[in-house]
Amino acid sequence: MGLALENAELLVVAKREAEQAKELDIARRVQQNLFPKALPERAGWEFAALCRPARAVGGDYYDLFAIGEDHVAFAIGDVSGKGLGPSMLMSSAHTMIRMRLQRSDAPLPLLMSELNKHLYASTSPEMFLTLFVGLIDVRSGHLRYVNGGHNPPLLLRGSGEKPTTLETGGTIVGIVPGITFEEGEAAVEPGGMIVLFSDGVTEATNEREEMFGDERLAAEVAAGLRVSPSAVLDSILASVDRFAGACEQGDDISLIVVRRSLDAEGPSGPRSSDRTES
Repeated sequence: MGLALENAELLVVAKREAEQAKELDIARRVQQNLFPKALPERAGWEFAALCRPARAVGGDYYDLFAIGEDHVAFAIGDVSGKGLGPSMLMSSAHTMIRMRLQRSDAPLPLLMSELNKHLYASTSPEMFLTLFVGLIDVRSGHLRYVNGGHNPPLLLRGSGEKPTTLETGGTIVGIVPGITFEEGEAAVEPGGMIVLFSDGVTEATNEREEMFGDERLAAEVAAGLRVSPSAVLDSILASVDRFAGACEQGDDISLIVVRRSLDAEGPSGPRSSDRTES
């Protein structure tokens, strides 16, 4: 009797583990399908992006896409939790962002408010989203953005000054009903660069339980001002891996790098080179 009971319990455990593995596989495929298959190409600009998933599927999300000839939109976010639930929330956010940003004059604060209302009404209280959405005019370098509680992206000027952070916006999306968001503005100068990242970068830990942190990231980014966005991605990942050593990656790592060529003169500038990884 005891052996039969033990075998039954083992079967239950095995079935549960198989179901969890299947759910994680579905979640990973949902996440991968949301990432852009190709990045925009615009003269005088370079774009690169990647997501390196952790072993357990996290909730990282990113997107880059063109709006007409003169604008490029980009977004990066992180949904709380792991597994299929966050992946479905991510998919919902992705769809709404793509639908609302079909025009270059789309009001970004309204997009965030609508997304906040939708997520608050349709998800459980423990699920929420940090999200940064930006829209850049590739002719002038003018950037409009809203930061909904996400890690502030770094903006570097072509002169090599200390990076500034893009913080204007509001709180985390989906927690508090009826909140409003503020739109921020910035200029990406020739030779300038924007680096967007998820907390999997800055919260990577080493064997001493230290975090990689914002200062190390800023230093790594500043050192890469004159190289391609793809090289910046490689440099950041290598630096994080050296820092973490033997420690396992605990969260998704996502990065977007947007760089304006030093000699950019609007649409007549050099052709961009793209890379996307996922």
